[in-house]
Amino acid sequence: MSPAGPPGNTNRRRFLRRLAGVAVGAAAWRPRATAADAAGASTVVLTRGGDLRARLEAALDPLGGMRRFVQPGNTVVVKPNAAFGEQPQTGGNTNPEVIAAIVRLCREAGARWVTVAEHCLSNHGLFGTKDDLSGITQAASGAGAEVIDTGDTERNYLPLQLGAPGVDTHPISRYVLEADVTINLPRLKTHPFAGYTMSVKNLMGTMCDPGCLHRDGWSDLPLRLACLARALQPHIALTIIDGTEIVRDWAAGSPGKLTRSDTLLAGTSMVSTDAIGVTLFGDDPLGEWRCATRASYLRLAHDRGWGVADPAQIALVEAGS
Repeated sequence: MSPAGPPGNTNRRRFLRRLAGVAVGAAAWRPRATAADAAGASTVVLTRGGDLRARLEAALDPLGGMRRFVQPGNTVVVKPNAAFGEQPQTGGNTNPEVIAAIVRLCREAGARWVTVAEHCLSNHGLFGTKDDLSGITQAASGAGAEVIDTGDTERNYLPLQLGAPGVDTHPISRYVLEADVTINLPRLKTHPFAGYTMSVKNLMGTMCDPGCLHRDGWSDLPLRLACLARALQPHIALTIIDGTEIVRDWAAGSPGKLTRSDTLLAGTSMVSTDAIGVTLFGDDPLGEWRCATRASYLRLAHDRGWGVADPAQIALVEAGS
């Protein structure tokens, strides 16, 4: 079930206090804050409207711009949400135009090589070909990127300790682990079991066997996602959430309900960036999510000190495009 309005009375006061904290944090920032000041782990930039290129630059400028992250000669991996062979209007995957724009910015910053890498689950071998239904291959290739479906090919993965219940170590995409810069580029959408699927949930596409996180049921999924985010955060330089549309009620094989918003969120902390994303649905990152059947993986990460998910503790920069 997707969120339809403000949270229930149980968490309403606490939720409103956090949202008030977000507003205060946003007002406290000056338009010309320096990159060093604005590039803290708990800083998130929100931009709305305007031309896509201008919107992206506005989202990145308070963080130091793309050139802060991508240096001449770097290898860059962009990790989109592209697991399913669906057309863009279903809302399941990252918008191809956003991916192409990110690739161009990386190339302009001097990247030697840009790879768009994903473990596709139902693209039927078409990701990386001209017949890719998602349109991502065509858009990314046209912008100068290589597109790779890592699949379950052993050579595409390296072991990484996750420390998650029942999943202590798992093979993770070597493209993500070995790149000079990895950019996490998910979609802003709900998920029928996890609640929300943004940058943390998008990490499942870096795994050789993503289904292992819920193969024995959904009860351990939130904590396993939190552990996955903790293990991969050092390898993710930048997170940009594609909010071209806010997507509700999406499920594999079932199109979502898309509301045009022309929004982007950018930050260096996946937990903090996702937390602000949750507030855009009118939900509380640390509360009981109305669209989830299990606990909030953001709250689990926040309570363990693996990231900041309380909006009152996140510096929100609202930048115009």
